[in-house]
Amino acid sequence: MRLKSSTYFLIFLILIAVYFVVESLMYEPLQAKLLGLTIGPIVILLGLVQLAKEIKLEGPETEAAAIEEEEEGEAYIPFSRYLTLIGWVVGFLLLTYVLGFYISIPVFVFSYLFYTSAGLKKSIVTAALTTLFIFILFDVFLGRVIWEGIIF
Repeated sequence: MRLKSSTYFLIFLILIAVYFVVESLMYEPLQAKLLGLTIGPIVILLGLVQLAKEIKLEGPETEAAAIEEEEEGEAYIPFSRYLTLIGWVVGFLLLTYVLGFYISIPVFVFSYLFYTSAGLKKSIVTAALTTLFIFILFDVFLGRVIWEGIIF
């Protein structure tokens, strides 16, 4: 069985996440450990789920089917799509710099989900829950104030 380049990249990302979890355990204060111990396991778990999907046992039935699938190649993604994604990231960073996290997170999550046709109700609920999670994690649990922006 031959692995795709995306599978190798996924394995690389999982290894980086494992490294950050192990490295964060070596920090002394609890707040310093929490970033790696909060994000790292999530990245590892999601990476393993995706890896299991990519290396599932139900592969092509025959060698001919595998060759045919390989010849088709991966889907072409136009360059404009990459520019759109970069625009979303740059927009989020600028919004965060100007207005702060507590305003930029719900605006970004809602805008992105609504733009990708997730629906109004789902976009609002997801944006609200994401903002609530960030607030509880940083303000309540850690007792830290996150970036409030240059305007506020």
